[in-house]
Amino acid sequence: MPSILKPRLDELSAASGALYSQVFTTFWRTLRRSAGKRKDHRRQAVFLSSGTLQKLFPKDPAGLLHSNSCDAVVDAFIASMDSARTRKKTDPKARFPRRRKRFFKVTFKSSAIRVRDGQLILSTGDRAHPLVIPWAFDLPVNVEIGWRACGGYELRAMYVDTRPVQTPLGDGVAGIDIGEARIAAVYDGQGVHLHSGRLIRARNHSANKHQAKLDARIARKKNGRPPGQRSSKRLRRLQRAQRTLRDRIKRQNRDQLRKQARQVVSTLHESRVQTIAVGDLGDTRNRIDYVPRPDVRSVPDRTESTGGGSSDCRSSSSMQRSPRRHAHGRDSGANHAGDTSCRPVGSTAWIGTGGRRGEYQSEVSGDPGR
Repeated sequence: MPSILKPRLDELSAASGALYSQVFTTFWRTLRRSAGKRKDHRRQAVFLSSGTLQKLFPKDPAGLLHSNSCDAVVDAFIASMDSARTRKKTDPKARFPRRRKRFFKVTFKSSAIRVRDGQLILSTGDRAHPLVIPWAFDLPVNVEIGWRACGGYELRAMYVDTRPVQTPLGDGVAGIDIGEARIAAVYDGQGVHLHSGRLIRARNHSANKHQAKLDARIARKKNGRPPGQRSSKRLRRLQRAQRTLRDRIKRQNRDQLRKQARQVVSTLHESRVQTIAVGDLGDTRNRIDYVPRPDVRSVPDRTESTGGGSSDCRSSSSMQRSPRRHAHGRDSGANHAGDTSCRPVGSTAWIGTGGRRGEYQSEVSGDPGR
């Protein structure tokens, strides 16, 4: 999007966010007041529908949006409610929309879209002039303007797909197993087709390394600032680079997945397959039995026998610790270097070297004299 349009897009996005917050607040307040705090069978909860909310909010508070754009905001909220309600059937942790929005995407429907002399004209409210954008494509059916993850606005145009639908060549059935190293293993009854996912994994691995370097550099910058004062220019530059990296990797992975999905469909179409069975990975993480991380601070008491005798080896929590002094000549490490009563055979001792860094020394036996 042209940078000259950013102030105007900020106004429209803020107006859309204010309308979304009003719809959100009205829906939940009506539901809470109708149902009551206590469960009472005589009271019936009121769930406002999309049509009712559109009648309550035909315009945004500032009057900057088209009426169809206001209806699209209401439809987006109801769609998110329906999506959360459907997902809750299989995922108990799914949540309904619970936050207001300062900014929200702006949607223009077909009645508010025109193309004239190489310009895309998007109608807005009665109190604002239409939004004019340079355009070199056909007339879209729907236009959406939103904020990108890496920063900046982007325009998303939707068209009707007029391409002919491919008819299946047969009635075969194939099964697909989704993985990471092999992103898809396809079996059609005659052979197995493997589609590698190592490129995506290698790209994510490289991105994580660069992300860690950027995180380390950001951590060294001073983030706190007085109210009304901007942060440092280097910090903003690093944060912008971080967002750009995440957005680029996300777009590259999405493009790679689409190409591989198209390749899988083309291969199955040539193999005369009509029905595809895909394994459900929704409960894979829930089936994994994660072992809790052991707490090394509470080691149980152990008794070791060496040469017929027994020595009570104390736990690390009950072992006497040396005071940590900051003067030169302190004993480095938690335990005294000379105390070897609890050191097992073949262990590694921490030898203090005054104020300098200590050295590890491996023992071959339990004799303290060696």
